[in-house]
Amino acid sequence: MTIKQERLKETIREIASRHVTLWWQNFDHHFGIVSIIDVTLSADRSYADIYLAASETTEWLAKALARTAKDIQWEIGRELMMRKNPSIRFRVRKWTKTPVDILALIDSLDKQYDL
Repeated sequence: MTIKQERLKETIREIASRHVTLWWQNFDHHFGIVSIIDVTLSADRSYADIYLAASETTEWLAKALARTAKDIQWEIGRELMMRKNPSIRFRVRKWTKTPVDILALIDSLDKQYDL
């Protein structure tokens, strides 16, 4: 991946983080903590997939955030002054372990090894 693509990915991640945080603060708290895990670009830079994770339910997360996709796309165009901005698509990655399971695992190791 070229340096230009890496910079574009990081810029998209930064802009999307601002919009997702603002959306989360103002509208939906029933998803728990929402975070951006990764951003991938298509080869021709026409699409940017933003991978999300949430600590609570994730069923409708991508659809709920789809309303902010055009705002993110507009902000990318404004900041980078690109001829063609990538279309934003949200994807949800499910946790393999929930944070509660990880805390339980830490507690069990603590008891097992007297840490």
